[in-house]
Amino acid sequence: IKRYPSSIDKAQLAESELLSFVEHIFQYTERPVFVNVTMPKLIRDKYKDALYTIGLAFKYSEIPFNNIGSLKNNYENRFLKDYLKVSLSYDKSVTVLNSLNVNYLPAFITLYKHYLKNEERNKAEDISLIIDNIAKASGRSEEIATVLKRSKNKNRKIDSHINIKTLDKMMMEVKPNLWASDGETTNEFYDNFLLDLLKEKEFEQLEKCKTNRVDWMSMIPNKFKQLTQEEAYIHANPNEGLVPVTNMTYEAAEAYCEWLTIAYNSYPKKKRYKEVLFRLPTEEEWEYAAYAGRTNAPYPWGYYPVNAKGCYLANFDSSNQPPPQDCKYRIADNDGAFFPARAHAYFPNDYGLYNMSGNVAEMVQGGKIAKGGSWQDVPEECKISSKKKIEGPSPAIGFRVFMEVVAHHDK
Repeated sequence: IKRYPSSIDKAQLAESELLSFVEHIFQYTERPVFVNVTMPKLIRDKYKDALYTIGLAFKYSEIPFNNIGSLKNNYENRFLKDYLKVSLSYDKSVTVLNSLNVNYLPAFITLYKHYLKNEERNKAEDISLIIDNIAKASGRSEEIATVLKRSKNKNRKIDSHINIKTLDKMMMEVKPNLWASDGETTNEFYDNFLLDLLKEKEFEQLEKCKTNRVDWMSMIPNKFKQLTQEEAYIHANPNEGLVPVTNMTYEAAEAYCEWLTIAYNSYPKKKRYKEVLFRLPTEEEWEYAAYAGRTNAPYPWGYYPVNAKGCYLANFDSSNQPPPQDCKYRIADNDGAFFPARAHAYFPNDYGLYNMSGNVAEMVQGGKIAKGGSWQDVPEECKISSKKKIEGPSPAIGFRVFMEVVAHHDK
């Protein structure tokens, strides 16, 4: 390898020069380079797109490659893991040992998620035990539970009024080990969540998760101000149980997902899966579910917001558009609703998901944007690619839960 130009003694190499030193190696070596997982953060951040975990080391590669194969081979065939499952002997340096074992976690968590995604549940449970042992010994159980999006209250039980069998039927598979609710979360489901918080006297959480009442009639377009409430609610009363819930914080939506996870997992009667995880989707997952295989179409059903008769195919702001002549919506609003319509209104996409465009914009992970547009937005702003900035609770923003299967029933 070409000589490093600095004359500084390597034993005194300053951290500020370490990045330059590593870059020199990456640039001039003709052999594979592996870097310890304990490397300083500045190197990890600089080369995060070229470092692939394969165990206790990262392999440097400018060309993308599937590291899961190497990781699986190391874990399944090469690593000696018994001491990570049980304590084989007393070690006087146990504190140091527990700290060093934490270095396994990036690789093990990556592999755990791979096993779950591919429904290799026995392998997932095996590595999950090791992850939990390492986390517990190092005092990181809560941190790891957050990373794995596990409930902190796994042993808590909820006697919910939610019909679990109905919930099972609502979940539509969009890819291996990923399901999405066929409709947005409704007032009825969310009210059950709030009632449980009240019953458990979790008043602080209840205050954070409650929704703000909306004066819907004050939001009707000016040219329709003469309509009565009965006329404006002709498609659906936006406060009724089957209409999507809106006007909550991102943190409240996440708390609902955790509560729903506990309610499902603690349900004692027959259900489709033994253990699941409900959560908000990533933006990429949400778009994948919305497109349903139509990757070139801007809307879940195709290319245009109306059908051949001029009828709107979702709940948009169509108040400034000419009324259709041959549609069932012969009311003042062209698409049939002035406000949020029922969660299962209109037509589903090819994955069986309703209202991926329009009705209410749907939160995704991160809490910064909601996807798909809403009843307040014109069709152009309700495409699958559309983003609505989250600036706090809004009557135009709700959410849809996605689900992963953690454990199947024993055969």
